[in-house]
Amino acid sequence: MEGLVRKISVITINLNNSIGLNQTIKSVLNQSYPHFEYIIIDGNSSDGSKALLANLNDNRAIVISENDAGIYNAMNKGIKIAFGEYIVFINSGDVFNDNFVFKEFINNCNDKDIIYGDLIVKDKLKTHYLKYPENLTFNQLYTKSIPHSGGSFIKKELFIKNGEYDEKYKIVSDWKFFIQALVVNGATYKHISKPFAIFDLEGISTKNNTKMQVERNEVLNELIPDLILKDYQIFNSKPRDYNAESVFNNTNKFYFTRIMLKLLNRLSLILAKIIQK
Repeated sequence: MEGLVRKISVITINLNNSIGLNQTIKSVLNQSYPHFEYIIIDGNSSDGSKALLANLNDNRAIVISENDAGIYNAMNKGIKIAFGEYIVFINSGDVFNDNFVFKEFINNCNDKDIIYGDLIVKDKLKTHYLKYPENLTFNQLYTKSIPHSGGSFIKKELFIKNGEYDEKYKIVSDWKFFIQALVVNGATYKHISKPFAIFDLEGISTKNNTKMQVERNEVLNELIPDLILKDYQIFNSKPRDYNAESVFNNTNKFYFTRIMLKLLNRLSLILAKIIQK
C-alpha cells in the first residue's frame, strides 16, 4: 500500500491538561506522513489549554473549544466534522511512539476496517509493553479490548454503519463500539506488531474501575445473546492457571461464537424486513 494517498483524521480531546496536550500536539504534527487533518476538541478549558491552541499555527489543525457533555460527546463532535477515510483518536497526554506511525499504518492497512498496533503503557511508577494478538476472539474483547487512544485506525464508514459512540456510557463506549463492530457486525481488522502510542494510565477509565465494570456488564447485556453471555461468564469466573502472554496468544477458542453472532445478526435483519412488510 506504500505510495497510496489516504487522508487520516486525527482527533484529540482535552480538558484542562495543557501540559499533556502540548506533548500530544507535537507527536501528531511531527508525523512524517503528511496527508492528515488534526481535529482538537477542547472542553472549554480554564488551565491555559485555550491559549496554547490559539497559538497553534498549522493549517492542518481544526480547533473547537466549547462546553461538552463528556469525553464521548467530544469525540462524536470530532467524528462529525472529520473528512479522513480513517480516524485515529489520541487523547491529550498520550503520544505517538515515533514520527513514523502514520506511515507504518499506510504501508500495511490493506483496506481493513480497523488497523491496530501495540501500546507502551506507563504510569508514575513503571512502563511496560502491551502486546495485542494477531487474531481476535470474542474472549479477547470480552475480557480486555484492543487499543483505542493512539492505538487503532478506524474507517470512518464504520461510524456510519455502527453509529457513533454511545454517550450514555461515560467510560466504555469505545469498548462497546469495538464489540459491536467486530463481534456483532464482523468488521475486518489487522494487527501491526509495532507500538503505535505511549498511553498514560492516569486517564479516566483507569481510575473508575467499579463504574467501568458496571458499564461493561450493561454493554454485554445489550449486545450479546443471553445464552452465549452465560457461557462466558461461567468460563471467566473459574480460576485458571495462565499468564498474560498466553491469554493474548490464545486465538483458537470461541471461534464458533463469532459465527453464531453473525448468524443471529443476519436473522434479526431478515425478521425486521419481514415485519416491515
